Amino acid sequence: MKQTRENRLWVAATFLTMIVLLAATLCAATLYAARSHIRSFTAQTATGTTAVLDFRSVKMHPDKLTVQLNVTGSPTGCAYQLEGSLDNVNFFDLSGSQTCTANKMFHLDAKYVRYLRGNLTTLTGGTSPSVTLLIGGVSR
Repeated sequence: MKQTRENRLWVAATFLTMIVLLAATLCAATLYAARSHIRSFTAQTATGTTAVLDFRSVKMHPDKLTVQLNVTGSPTGCAYQLEGSLDNVNFFDLSGSQTCTANKMFHLDAKYVRYLRGNLTTLTGGTSPSVTLLIGGVSR
């Protein structure tokens, strides 16, 4: 079949359109990935606070947080709260006390802070219980 000039132009235009759409998809995926972050903290085996997460160090300011508590050792008493700060000195409760005698997930919206940490306020009973905090943040 003989290719006309119009056919060659149509093929070239279609190819360029596909390239542009692929590039746009990759850019969108890259932008989304740059605006989300998941952080796992060291397992806690006694009451106290975790290390502090500075959101500026991960180059994001999430407006939505998902908090996951992974619990081992079947504690009979466990309470956890998420704390935030603007100055890394004074921390305040963001989540209220969360019972954590089993794995748990909860969400926080519109709680802008620069610094974030977990606070295991109660851990009793069970066999060598531990709680691991995971935080996922998304900026929209």
